[in-house]
Amino acid sequence: MEPIRRVGELEIEEDLDFQRRMWRVQQIGWALLVLVVVAALLGLFGKGPLSRAVAGGTGVSFTVEYERFGRYKAPMRMTVHIGPGVAQQGQIRLWLAREYLDAVQIQQIVPEPVDVLSQEDGTTYVIQVADSSAPTTVTFDVLAERFGLQVVQIRLGEGQPVRFRQLIYP
Repeated sequence: MEPIRRVGELEIEEDLDFQRRMWRVQQIGWALLVLVVVAALLGLFGKGPLSRAVAGGTGVSFTVEYERFGRYKAPMRMTVHIGPGVAQQGQIRLWLAREYLDAVQIQQIVPEPVDVLSQEDGTTYVIQVADSSAPTTVTFDVLAERFGLQVVQIRLGEGQPVRFRQLIYP
């Protein structure tokens, strides 16, 4: 600690090295705070451009729009876009893996399934379609029941499953 100095009529106790270190710590703190706010606005902690993702594509006749990041007990939406001509006998069968179904609570499926078939490894939702030659969209509104990294597997009929991950924050 430096001795007391006189500045004009004032006696000032100062430690300029300590003050410079504190200013540096404050600048780092402000920078971190700005980074957290920008990340939140972009969707790193929930809804936003960084959170939106699409899985599927080559080798499968459907894609899945989902949120990469979700919150525990908060609603999330997963939208399945199915190409034209996929429905067999006017029905589409969507299978979801048991691990994911154990981690979420399904609030609503639109259109509503006409049948639900439970298997050991997952559940198949049978959905009636009006026009088999038109594309179909199925929406799952879910509520996260567990936090952490969730692996999602979804497939159309007996085809190849599409896999992706969701991070659920506490």
